[in-house]
Amino acid sequence: MFQITEVLKKVPFFQALDQEAIHYVVDKLKYKAYQKEEVICHAGDPGDKMFIIINGQVKVAVYSPDNEENVIAHLGSGDHFGEMALLTGEPRSASVITTQAAEMFILDKTNFDEVIDRYPSITLSMGKVMSRRLRRILQKTSGTKARVTAVTGSLTDRSLADILKF
Repeated sequence: MFQITEVLKKVPFFQALDQEAIHYVVDKLKYKAYQKEEVICHAGDPGDKMFIIINGQVKVAVYSPDNEENVIAHLGSGDHFGEMALLTGEPRSASVITTQAAEMFILDKTNFDEVIDRYPSITLSMGKVMSRRLRRILQKTSGTKARVTAVTGSLTDRSLADILKF
């Protein structure tokens, strides 16, 4: 069995909380087990919950219009997802699917708001976490863009050179 407080202390934005605050958060959590390859949420779903992975693994993915999968991240024990949608009120930006059986704690919007109202310092920590995630995604996509530009850019330059010959 797992120690709930130990799992929460792995989540960066709960790490600064004292024992009383951790227990307050614990009282707000729900537990759920997922099977391998189970869809936890789809991109576009309402962002009404955040998830903390106790054990197991998930992939975070977006899909192109022709259903091509682009995996953004793999997350495991102690990782979390869904907090961005809770903060912004926007629909989910990606789909999350288990890659192996997983157990999770779930914090719904109502309980999340109560935790934030009581411990507003969490939002600053969440902002830092989301900034790091955004930076990683931008680095990953800029690498992809550079590879695409390396191929298409040379073609564009060549075409432009051909046009200028006339």
